[in-house]
Amino acid sequence: MKGKLARTGGWIGVLSLLAAGMAAAAWNDPVTNTPAIIQLDFGPYGNKLPGDGQNYCEPTSAVMSLFWLGSNGFTQLTPSTYPGQNDPYTYNLERLMGGLMQTSATQGTYDSSAIQGISDYLAAAGLSGSFSYIYNGGDSASNLLNPSWLAAQLAPNAGANPGSITFIDFSISWYGQNSGSSTSFSAEGGHELALLAVVDPTGNAQLILNNAYPSTLENVPNVPESDPQTLGITQVPAGWNLPGMALPSEDYWQLQSSDGTVGDGSTTKAIVDSAYAFSVDTMANPTLNPSWTPADWVISGSKTINTNSATFTVQAAVTGAGGFNKTGEGALVLTAGDDLTGNNAVSGGALGSTNAGDSTPLGTGSFVLTNGGTIGLTPAGSGGPLAFSIASGSGSSVTFGAGGGALEIDAGGYDSLSVTMGDGSATSSNLIRQSAGTFVIIPAHGISALGTTERVLVAGGSSSRPASVNGMVAPYIVGQDNDAGASGYFLNYDGSAGFQKAAAVSSLSTAIDVATSSTVYAAETDQVIATNETARVYALQVNDSEVSGTNATLEVGSRQAGDSAGVILNGGTISASSLDFGAAEGVIYASEAGGAISSTITSSAGLTTFGPGTVALSGDSTSTLSGTVTVNSGTLSAQSAQGSATGSANVSVQANATLSVSGAGAVAGNVSVQNNGTLLLSGGTISGNVTVAEVGQSSANPGGTLAGSGTLSGSTTARGVITSGASGGNITFEGSADLNSSQFFWQLDSLTDDASQAGIEWNLLTFLGDSHVGSEDAPVTIYLQFAAGVITPDTADPFWMTDHEWKIWDFSQATSYSWDDSGDGNTSFNYGNFDVVEKAADNSVYLKYVAVPEPAVIWLALAGCGAMIASRRIRQRR
Repeated sequence: MKGKLARTGGWIGVLSLLAAGMAAAAWNDPVTNTPAIIQLDFGPYGNKLPGDGQNYCEPTSAVMSLFWLGSNGFTQLTPSTYPGQNDPYTYNLERLMGGLMQTSATQGTYDSSAIQGISDYLAAAGLSGSFSYIYNGGDSASNLLNPSWLAAQLAPNAGANPGSITFIDFSISWYGQNSGSSTSFSAEGGHELALLAVVDPTGNAQLILNNAYPSTLENVPNVPESDPQTLGITQVPAGWNLPGMALPSEDYWQLQSSDGTVGDGSTTKAIVDSAYAFSVDTMANPTLNPSWTPADWVISGSKTINTNSATFTVQAAVTGAGGFNKTGEGALVLTAGDDLTGNNAVSGGALGSTNAGDSTPLGTGSFVLTNGGTIGLTPAGSGGPLAFSIASGSGSSVTFGAGGGALEIDAGGYDSLSVTMGDGSATSSNLIRQSAGTFVIIPAHGISALGTTERVLVAGGSSSRPASVNGMVAPYIVGQDNDAGASGYFLNYDGSAGFQKAAAVSSLSTAIDVATSSTVYAAETDQVIATNETARVYALQVNDSEVSGTNATLEVGSRQAGDSAGVILNGGTISASSLDFGAAEGVIYASEAGGAISSTITSSAGLTTFGPGTVALSGDSTSTLSGTVTVNSGTLSAQSAQGSATGSANVSVQANATLSVSGAGAVAGNVSVQNNGTLLLSGGTISGNVTVAEVGQSSANPGGTLAGSGTLSGSTTARGVITSGASGGNITFEGSADLNSSQFFWQLDSLTDDASQAGIEWNLLTFLGDSHVGSEDAPVTIYLQFAAGVITPDTADPFWMTDHEWKIWDFSQATSYSWDDSGDGNTSFNYGNFDVVEKAADNSVYLKYVAVPEPAVIWLALAGCGAMIASRRIRQRR
C-alpha cells in the first residue's frame, strides 16, 4: 500500500509477513515440493507486476526457492505451505523481491543486485551469520560452471542429517544461430531458472528445474503444470562465436530440450551463463530448533531498500552505524529494536516500527522525507504511556522536501503515545522544510487525540521548534483527521502538548467580511464577499461550503515574499473573483472530498498542493500566477475554459500525484513528472515542454506516466509509461517527441478495428514534429491491455478468428521520425499473435493481429525474462 496519507489500514497495510506453520523433517524433495510460479500470472498478463511481469524471471525464481525453504521448516522466510499464486502473500513477496533486487521492468536484474536482494531478505529474517552464498559467473577458467559444479553445491542436501540447506538459481543466455550450420551467433537476451536437481552430472547429465516462463525451453503452455522441466545439458562445441562470453565456447554448457525448442536441432541456444548457490544453516530452522532466535542485522552504511509497493517486515533487530534509504512505494516495517545511528531517507512509501520496547524505535539518525515518505509508529501490545524519540542523535533532525512527507502515530492499546523529533540540544530548527515540502501529521485516533493521547513534539527550545503566528504553525504542516474524508486542519504548537489543532474562527459566529488578516477562518457555511470588496484572512479552511463574491477579492496570508499562505479544502469551493496570495506561496490541502477554486489566483511564488483529494482549478491565472506549481500528492485538476489555470508557472508532479488537464484552456508552463507521478490529459493542452521520468533501466524505478487524450504543444521527453486514460484517447505531439525506452500500453475498449475509431476505441499517438519512438539502443516496449468486459484473444470468439490491425502511431504529418520496438511484451495469445508493422503508404505504425489457423495455444519461441544481467555486462532479451 502507499505510505503517504493512507486511508485504509494505516501506514503498514494489511499484510503480515511473519510466516507460520510446521514443516516435515529436512529436507524434502525439491522436485515435488518447490512450487511452480509463473511470472506472467500475477493478474491478467501479469499486469499486477511492473512491465506485465515480462522481466520478473529472477524475482520469481528466487521466490520459488524461498518457498522450498519454507516447506522445510524455515518459516521465518515463508509459510510452510505454499498459499498459491493468487494469494496476497505470494504477490507481496514477488513484488518485494523485485524491489530488493532492483529489477528493472524493461531490463531485468543484475546478478549482483539479485544476490544483494536475497541477502537482505535473509538478514532481515534474522539469519545474519547463518547463511552464505557462492557465485559462479561462468567466466573464470579456474571455476567453470558445469553440471558437476551445480551438483556439488546441492550435494549436502541429500545427507541424512544435513548441516545446511542449499538452493541454486541460474541464468541462461539466449543465442540465435545466424544459419543452420553457422558457428556465428547473436546474443538475444537471457532468462533465470530455479534449479531443483542434477541427474548424472558426469554422464548423460540432465537438469530438473522450475521455469517461471515454461514456453521458453519447451513447446508447452505457460502454466504451473508445465513445471518442473527436465532438460539435457551438454558441452558447447569448440569454435562457436558467442558474443559477450569471456571464455572459449567449449568452456560453456547448453540446455537441450527433448522437443527441439532449444539446443541441437534448433537455431536457438540456451547457454548456461551464471549461477548462485545460497546455503542456510540447519540450526537456523525454527521448526527443528525451537530455541532459535533472530540474529541482529548489522548495517554499517546506507542500506537501500526498495519495497516496490510491497510490505517488508523485518524480524531482526537492526544495529550499526548505518541507516535506511527507503525507496519505492510500500512499507519497511521494523518489529524489533533499531540501534542504528546513521541517517535515514524515505523517498517513497513508509519506514516505521511496531516495537514498543525501544525508546528510539527508528534509531537516532536524521530523517529526510520526500515523495510522500512516511514515518510510521504503531507499537504492538498494550499498557501505560509510551514515549518515543526519533532523529534524537547529536545534530539530527527531520527534513521534509519535494513530494512531502508524513508522520503517522497510533497509540493502539497504550494509554498514550508521545513522539519527540530532533536533537534536544539543537539551537536551530529540528523540523526543516525544503523544496516546496509539506508535512502531514496523522494521529490514528483523530485530530482530537493530537496533543492529548497522541502527541507529536519537537525537541529543544524555541529556536528549534516550529514558530506559531496568529495561533498556527506554517500552513505546509497540517493535521489529518481519521474521518472518512481525511479532513485537514491547521495546527498550533504548544511547548508541552506539541502539535494540536489550531483554534479557528467559525463562520457560524463570524462572517468572512468581518474577519481580519490575522484570523484563522473556518468556512462551515456559505460566505459571500460583498461586490467589489476585499475579505482578508490569515488562513482559510473551507468545510463543504462556498466562499463567493462578484468582482470580490479574497486575500489569504501575509502576502509577503518568503512566506506561505494556507488553504484547506474539505469538500469546499472558492468562487470569489480573485484569490490573492500576493508574493507568498499558496499552500493548498485537499481532503478526499476535494475542492474547487474558480477564482483567478494571484501569487508570484507559485502553489503547492497536497492531501489525498483533488484541487480543481478553473480560473484563468495566466498573468497572475507565476513561480512553480508543485503537486505533492493527490490530484491538481487544471480545467480552465480559457487561458491557463496554473498561470505561467512550471508544474512539478511528484510521486503519487496527478496533474489532470482538461478544458479549452492550456497549461502554459513546462511540466515535469517524477517517478510514480502521472500526467493525465483529459482533452486539455500543455503549451510548455513536458518531461516524464524514465522507467528504471537498472533499478526498480517505475518511471512517470503519461495518460489520456490531449495535446502537447512543446517539446516532449517521455521515457516512462504511456497509456490510455479511462478509455481510448489520442495524444498529439505537436513539438518534438522523444519516447525512447518508454513502455506503451495499448488498450482496446471494444471488439472493433474500424479505422475511424482510432483514438476512441483504442489509444493512438499522433506526431507532428521531429519524433523518436524508440531506437536500437533504447526501444519502446509494447504491452496489450483490454478494457473490462472486453473478450481477449485467449478466449474463443469470432472476432479473434480473423486478422485485424489498428493504427497506434501516426507519423503521417511528422517532420521526421524513427521508431523501434523491443519485440517484448505480451504479444502471444491462445488464438493469435500480435506484431508491430509500419505501412509506408501512410507513414504510420500498426498493431497487427494474425489469428491462429486452428485454435491452439501459441507459445513464444524465445522470451521469458528481460535480461538476467551480470555485473560484467548487460544483455537485453529479444
